Amino acid sequence: MTNRTHDPLLRSWVESANEAGCEFPIQNLPFGVFARRDASVSRVGVAIGDSVLDVHACVQEGLLAPTPASDACDESSMNRLMGRDPAALSAFRAELSELLREDGPSSERAREGTARILVSRDAVVMGMPAAIGDYTDFYASINHATNVGS
Repeated sequence: MTNRTHDPLLRSWVESANEAGCEFPIQNLPFGVFARRDASVSRVGVAIGDSVLDVHACVQEGLLAPTPASDACDESSMNRLMGRDPAALSAFRAELSELLREDGPSSERAREGTARILVSRDAVVMGMPAAIGDYTDFYASINHATNVGS
């Protein structure tokens, strides 16, 4: 669903997110699981420009409100986050977008906390986004489906 977070005119205080051809501009805030190379704790973060926004650190800094969605980002998988209501996830994405906007209400405070909330993508190890508890099979092609049905 397209909403105000996809506005092509939005700019971020994270300068690398504003560069032409950037994979992760403010309009594209993908979630993933990361660990800082110098730590063993994995948690959910959001790619922005050439960095990863540490959502849990944003909550600790008071930049994001503690909500069921933001609280789920202090885990080593996205399972609980993915289980949230779509409307709650959409509101959470809007809150992240506001935080990262160059003219957002908390942008100045976020800039001041850059060292605590942003991690260079070069300084992280990406992890498996979801914990799969049991056997999972995906029909990858018509041939796969035909073979299974035969």
